[in-house]
Amino acid sequence: MRITAIAVCFVLIGAAAASAATGGGDIHGRGIRAEAALDARVLDTGGRPIQILDRLCLNPATRQGCTLASAALRRAISGAVDRPVSWVHHRLPHAGTLWVLAPVRWTPKTASLRYTWDDAGAGGCFGGGQLRYRRDRGSWKLTLGIAYEGCSAIAAGGSSA
Repeated sequence: MRITAIAVCFVLIGAAAASAATGGGDIHGRGIRAEAALDARVLDTGGRPIQILDRLCLNPATRQGCTLASAALRRAISGAVDRPVSWVHHRLPHAGTLWVLAPVRWTPKTASLRYTWDDAGAGGCFGGGQLRYRRDRGSWKLTLGIAYEGCSAIAAGGSSA
């Protein structure tokens, strides 16, 4: 019997949150452009092409509670992300990392988003996280970032029993 070990690291206000905080200028409002800009801060962490599931899922990790993302939101996110994006209903082989997004949750003073990603490449790596923003002087400022990332220990050169 083969046992696959998964290494997972939880990070608070970590690298994903730091990179999410650095993208672009201030973000204002609660419309499609603001949602796309918040998502782009997560998605713009590399230059390689990516795939994004064409549905927004209340729970991206399990793909539960998913509804089709509007064409306007897909266009806004594609325009805000500085890398090639393919919107897919299912993962396409060799088309890049697959991202699954949740809708941004807005309150008058906060915004939060959740996401997951997985790369079916040789490392079999995956990850995800949650970002929370607070409205400060009319723009959204990152206040909390929680991220996790893991790779198959076997794919990373580990041993099996």
